[in-house]
Amino acid sequence: MAKERENHLDFSGVEAFWKVGSILSEDKEPEKELWDYLFETPGYAVLTVSEFTPDFFMEKWRVAFKPDYKKEREKALNRGDRFVEHFVKVWDNKTELEAYQQERRKRAFGKGQTNGRRVFAREV
Repeated sequence: MAKERENHLDFSGVEAFWKVGSILSEDKEPEKELWDYLFETPGYAVLTVSEFTPDFFMEKWRVAFKPDYKKEREKALNRGDRFVEHFVKVWDNKTELEAYQQERRKRAFGKGQTNGRRVFAREV
């Protein structure tokens, strides 16, 4: 059963998150289509239906990643905003997290194979 679950890994939300973070860290705004895609991925779809709005996440990510939001980021971190703290920590560990993601993908699908769900499979 565990092996069967491994073969159904879906990193689409993570891959979209990396792309959004990269764009925001350049002080740019992601296109609406990329935001829409991110919030359609399984993990974010559940969160935005049950707990948080897309606007909530979008603002937290702007604060966490955009250079123009440096003062807001410092304020958020000083007051213990757990979301901004989490996103900053995730971004700071991006290299290690991507390596882990690749290792999981290799275990699940074998060397050189993917699960077919890629953030750039369509134009966004």
